[in-house]
Amino acid sequence: MKNLIMISVILFVGSFSSTAYGQFIVKGGPGVSGVTMKERGGVRNSNFRSSFSFHVGGAYEIEVSDFISIEPGVSFTGKGFNVARRGTDLNARMLFIEVPIAVKGYFLDIGDGGRLFGLAGGYTSFMLSYKLNGVKQPIGNTTEDRLKRFDMGLTFGAGVELFESLVIVPSFDFGLANLSNTSNEINRINVFKLTVGYKF
Repeated sequence: MKNLIMISVILFVGSFSSTAYGQFIVKGGPGVSGVTMKERGGVRNSNFRSSFSFHVGGAYEIEVSDFISIEPGVSFTGKGFNVARRGTDLNARMLFIEVPIAVKGYFLDIGDGGRLFGLAGGYTSFMLSYKLNGVKQPIGNTTEDRLKRFDMGLTFGAGVELFESLVIVPSFDFGLANLSNTSNEINRINVFKLTVGYKF
């Protein structure tokens, strides 16, 4: 039964890839990230402030039709936040390897080789490092670790494709996973980012 399922999956992927048109995309850009921190009773901590973020990586856009495409990718993503605690400013910096996947819908042609589109999807990511004021912090799933490694969330955005190759996309990543190892805290990362990409 397992062999039959595997053969079916291989045949399906092979038939799909032989008919679908795809393009590689190199992409990156700046952003603004922040942490939403709440106690489990619902009280929000207002001491957290947003910080600079960045992302750089690649993707592969698979056109399902003239108007719909699927875009899986991988990127290195830096996120962070600032917090004032006991009179001290703490600067937090995190580095993730992120695997997003989005569905893009093209809805308007503009000029020669230009198109407007919207996108929605999700991402999973794995934290590679976490530093407070430049000092490396422990990360993992125990109470001794500052933050958990695994993150996930939803992505929404809209953008423009120019000259059939240049892509500009403002988007918002809404974090769903609780990164805190403290039992009475819920920490989630949100990011507003601007992506510039090139198809080839």
